[in-house]
Amino acid sequence: CGTLLEEAVYAVKGVRRVDINDQSMTMQIAYNPKKTGPDQIRKAITAAGYDADNLKADPEAYRKLDDCCKKQ
Repeated sequence: CGTLLEEAVYAVKGVRRVDINDQSMTMQIAYNPKKTGPDQIRKAITAAGYDADNLKADPEAYRKLDDCCKKQ
């Protein structure tokens, strides 16, 4: 699941590093603010089927996730 999420975030131009903490269900992202910003990154996360801060996951993308990647 983390790999899918990482790939989605790294696909955003300007993202330099993604660190996912599975235990706390958080991630830290280093990016070039001249190329992207938090809104674009959140969009990529929700498009991959995951919630991002106050934005809910795209329902269709969420349905396509493996069961182990869905909220418990």
